[in-house]
Amino acid sequence: EDIFQHTYQDVITDRRDAVALYQDSKDAPQWVRGIMVPYAAEEKAVEPTLQPLPLDAVNEYNALKERYPDALVGYEQYGNFEFYGEDAKRVSELLGSKLLEKETALGKVEVSGFPREQWVSQAMKLWKQGESVYLSGQQEDGTHAQTKYFRREEYLPVNTIIELDDREFRVDSVNFEQGTVSLQDMTLAKEARYPIFRTEPLEYIRHLHEQADVPMEEAVEITVFTAL
Repeated sequence: EDIFQHTYQDVITDRRDAVALYQDSKDAPQWVRGIMVPYAAEEKAVEPTLQPLPLDAVNEYNALKERYPDALVGYEQYGNFEFYGEDAKRVSELLGSKLLEKETALGKVEVSGFPREQWVSQAMKLWKQGESVYLSGQQEDGTHAQTKYFRREEYLPVNTIIELDDREFRVDSVNFEQGTVSLQDMTLAKEARYPIFRTEPLEYIRHLHEQADVPMEEAVEITVFTAL
């Protein structure tokens, strides 16, 4: 017996591929027979449900906004710090957070924000970009009290003395938009009585300010807790 004939006698000699061979077979899958198979409908994204803001909360928020008109005012409700109106637009722009719509006792308003447990990191992101931020946190009895007030001018106070390249520099001005700091060389001012200025990155000078006179074991903690 011819072993080759025995082994290969069932080999298909038709050179067409499987789709071409079976596309007319009623038992072939729909995609083989050229029938369009619809994709399963994608689930519609569900927007988070926001609890309405009652009248007493609206009045309390408005009073805070009137007291701190130049700050982004975050008002805690149901575990989130919420910002409303123009503040919400600014927060959404700077943090990349969603801008939603919320029902209040006085009508609908735009809202954005972040969870309470993220308040340190998120508020500091706003602060670093030159924003004053006032956070009003909810207490156990339902009332609100100040969690933290980040003042723009305190991020890197003018007239702060910074040591850089073994010289003393005074913070002359801070430009948050450009992310720069103007420094006056106080060492030269004392020696030559001549005003010399230089420009440095804001974050670098802020880092030097944070680390000044801080023991090594505290250096890591101060970055997080400087805002507390």
